[in-house]
Amino acid sequence: MKPLLIKGASAHGVVAAEAATFRWKVVGFVDAAAGATGLIGAFGPLLGLPTDIPELLLKHGAADIFVAIGDNFTRKKAVAHVKSLAPHLHFPAIVHPTATICQNVEIGEGAIICAGAVVATGAKVGAFSILNTGASLDHHSTLGDYASMAPASATGGNAHIGEGAVIGMGAIIHHGTHVGPWTVVGSASLVNKNLPENVTAYGQPARVIRPRRPDERYL
Repeated sequence: MKPLLIKGASAHGVVAAEAATFRWKVVGFVDAAAGATGLIGAFGPLLGLPTDIPELLLKHGAADIFVAIGDNFTRKKAVAHVKSLAPHLHFPAIVHPTATICQNVEIGEGAIICAGAVVATGAKVGAFSILNTGASLDHHSTLGDYASMAPASATGGNAHIGEGAVIGMGAIIHHGTHVGPWTVVGSASLVNKNLPENVTAYGQPARVIRPRRPDERYL
């Protein structure tokens, strides 16, 4: 198995590590908080800070790294930082073996498709995006770069989720509906009309509650 280094020692790092162990040897984690341990447990040790990445890659003979940060905007910044430290790195997509991946699917670098998730035919999973536990991206739909779908959320066919957008737990995105970049859709919402970029929306049906900044935390 190829060695894999994971950036992020939080619970999301553990989810990524568990999914990765079916294909990679997880050598350990790096985290910005030097004392962080998260829940990494048996999946590997905390090896150091993100600035230690070039040295750690050399030590472990690794070229693969996964950025395991749940917040979309923070993950985008972290990816840029890691690329600046070691431009030669490879950011593999991680697909849990219990996920269902249909034919004619595109999966971008650094994405994660978690346990029980479904990616239907013709769908596109963007780079560094998250399709969380039991989430479903239906046929010919798009999950944008750095976007995320929380557990049990789902789209109909031909839906489009923009860059950095967040689909909350159990939310439903109707067939052919678009969610704008960096928009947050609240848990259990029903989106049956297009939503603009940079807003928070929720409800059944979902309505825009207020504007938001891309760097505004939601977790």
